[in-house]
Amino acid sequence: MHQHSFTLRGNGGLLRQLIMPVTITIPGDDAKKITIQGLWDTGASTTVITKNVVDAIGLVPVGKATVHTASETVLTDVFLIDLFLKHDVKIQGMNVTLGKLTGIDCLIGMDIINIGDFSITNYNGTTCMSFGLPSKHEVDYVKDTQKVLDIKQSNAEYMKKLKGGRRR
Repeated sequence: MHQHSFTLRGNGGLLRQLIMPVTITIPGDDAKKITIQGLWDTGASTTVITKNVVDAIGLVPVGKATVHTASETVLTDVFLIDLFLKHDVKIQGMNVTLGKLTGIDCLIGMDIINIGDFSITNYNGTTCMSFGLPSKHEVDYVKDTQKVLDIKQSNAEYMKKLKGGRRR
């Protein structure tokens, strides 16, 4: 299967928020669309859109869901959408909930993050976030560190044996 991926980088610095343009359409009707700002949020279980999005493309509720926010529990509408993270990264037929957001119109939750590989690094003081579908491999910094330690230990043992062998 072909990998669909993209990278978001800080412009020579650390990003305090991971915000990018996303496009939302009605499933099967890419002509009815809106491009808005989406915030990646690992603390959100599901993806959320605002009334602005609903009204702009004429979304109709497909159900209701109970949503637990940081400040309250509410019963809200659920909508079926297609979400374009980039032109070739399309998530089709996903349920999203209606919510109140400030400064953005989409909260990208763990329901999206869990279907691919998601990583954030801050190497040399620059944030780099990458996302790819489908999942390709595991990133494990502990395992990577252990490999380096194992190599160093093996090298030290090898050098000890070499030194011991020369004394004979």
